[in-house]
Amino acid sequence: MFTALDDETFVKELMAKERGKWLDRQDKLIQAARHYEGAAQILIRHVVMSAKEFFKLSSLDRDSVPRFGHWVMVECLARIDIAGGWSDTPPITYEHGGAVVTAALLVQGKRPIGAKSSRMPECPAEGSLPVCRDCGSGLENNSEGPALTQLRWRV
Repeated sequence: MFTALDDETFVKELMAKERGKWLDRQDKLIQAARHYEGAAQILIRHVVMSAKEFFKLSSLDRDSVPRFGHWVMVECLARIDIAGGWSDTPPITYEHGGAVVTAALLVQGKRPIGAKSSRMPECPAEGSLPVCRDCGSGLENNSEGPALTQLRWRV
């Protein structure tokens, strides 16, 4: 089954057909769930790898690269699912598609989700881990900004 997914010869009914063979016993049902997870990961990998077709990266000139220590910030609206929230998640969506009703929200008139990043003069040590910390209500505790998470490297 996984070979068919890797070869991109996936047929819509394939997973439902395979699942039907495994529903008679509890241990087979658990095995089917594991196979579904593996198949979902393969399909997600194909989608992620196909994303490069939609992006054109140009060479960067020195003026467009942020200087060291300069923080770049991005903000976005929050999303709430009104109906169908789990129908767009694997493996459900692979067999039945997804139909979700959502709404984008501001919180107190502000975009509530954000992240910030800065260039580092050198790469962190090999084996170091990114550590996230909550920045509270925004940059430099500015109550006008979104709640942010900073990524710090720890060796």
